[in-house]
Parts: sequence; C-alpha cells; structure tokens
Amino acid sequence: MTPYEVMLSESQERMLIAVKDGKYKRIFEILDKWDLKCQ
Repeated sequence: MTPYEVMLSESQERMLIAVKDGKYKRIFEILDKWDLKCQ
C-alpha cells in the first residue's frame, strides 16, 4: 500500500493534523469546544 492508501484506509477516529509552532493552544481550544480528544 502506498502512504496515501494507508491514510485513506484509516478509520475516521484516527485523523492527523499538522500544527505550526506556537498554534497548539488555539488548536486545543477548538478541539475542546467540540469535545474532541487529542494527544
């Protein structure tokens, strides 16, 4: 499988986002607003 195919085959619960340095706090605020978990 290509990396693209692996990404597409992952379940909806397993999503990845890339965040610029210094933007983590804002991302955590948004995720918390929608009761989404992050690590």
